[in-house]
Amino acid sequence: MLMKSKTINGKKTAKCRKFGLWRVVVLVDINGFSLVVISSLGEPQDRARIGKIKTAGKKTDYPLDRVRTFRYLGVNSISMKKPPLLLLSLFISVGRLFAQEVEFRSAQAFEQSLLTDLFSSFRVTGEWILFNAADYKLYAYSRSDKQLKWTVDLHYRSDIPPFIVNNQVWVNGKEKVARLDLPTGTALKDLPLGAINTEPLVKEGKVLCTGLYNGGRLIEYDLGADSVSWSHFIAHGNTTQPFYLSNRIVANGEGHTWIEYSYAGKYLSPGCELETAWVSENPCAKNFITLTHDGREVTEKFTSKLGLGETVRYTLPHKTFLLCEKKLVILGDGLKVLFNRELKDISEDLLGEFGSDLKILHANEETLWIHESDRVIEYNYRLKKQVRLTDLAQWAPHNIKMLDGKIWLISREDGLLYCIDPSRDSNTASN
Repeated sequence: MLMKSKTINGKKTAKCRKFGLWRVVVLVDINGFSLVVISSLGEPQDRARIGKIKTAGKKTDYPLDRVRTFRYLGVNSISMKKPPLLLLSLFISVGRLFAQEVEFRSAQAFEQSLLTDLFSSFRVTGEWILFNAADYKLYAYSRSDKQLKWTVDLHYRSDIPPFIVNNQVWVNGKEKVARLDLPTGTALKDLPLGAINTEPLVKEGKVLCTGLYNGGRLIEYDLGADSVSWSHFIAHGNTTQPFYLSNRIVANGEGHTWIEYSYAGKYLSPGCELETAWVSENPCAKNFITLTHDGREVTEKFTSKLGLGETVRYTLPHKTFLLCEKKLVILGDGLKVLFNRELKDISEDLLGEFGSDLKILHANEETLWIHESDRVIEYNYRLKKQVRLTDLAQWAPHNIKMLDGKIWLISREDGLLYCIDPSRDSNTASN
């Protein structure tokens, strides 16, 4: 939730203590735009501390169930006293909301009932755009000409995207994994795996993945034999992406518990062959949060020293990015700290602890792209400078990825799949 709230007559409303400096926010509700004025602390990094809302010059409580998102404009107290400046600021903000160039938009029309509790996903790979839509169907588009090539009714929808394995589409169905011929969409033999929950690895004719098979397992599927070669029980750890390293597999066994296996399906440490009812009780289980690019363990003790909370991870060959609601940390080889900065010092457009859905979409050797709620921040971490803010409020992203410099997302507004070019966005930092 983006705002502090209280409940009045059974409805949550945006309201908290009043602070000094007035700022302007565009509040987007279910009926469109409403301009409201809130009070917050004077410093930009504190702009998410919401005060009483004023509408039409009167203090009021605004129901949070009508709020979709809000945009901070950073208008100061001087401009509030000058209506022309206020109107100019509003004009600039609304212009920013519609500045992005849409390169692709899927052609469906969904009933509003399908957008409630939305489940939908996509994959863009090679020459294909695969869209598991709100209407329980899988749509396949050509990436080159953007034309729809085939449609299959899965009778199922999921936030887990389809996978491509040897020119086949593997996509979760109801208590099964459906296999389709990629060029035509023709149905092939279903896989008896329940569901695949993490990105698979195809290696030497075998597919390694995790899924609901027999209660939640790490699985090797032999493509030649068309059957499961081996599996290990990891319970709810099947929803966490394993680490497929050069010499071992490190799979999650729930929470911060991890177990190591060889690619032959054996435990790396002896004496662990007897699987326990609770994975955490396995004598070979290790406890850490995540692994770095070079296979080092990131422990709770280590993150606590850095001031990190629950983190999301992104890696390059020689860097690991750790992002939480308050900080961005970049690690080099051997857990060397290369960068450690508060989010409020990275960009005033990041909500920090009042935000949600923090995710690193992409990174290279000097820049990273952070997604939070309704925006993407392009940040040059070498120069410690924000490059661009891409405002996605009009789409309200449900599922979002970045590929070849383009932002792909499914909109909560209409359930459609979009491709947006942020480089065409006029909102680029000038200093």
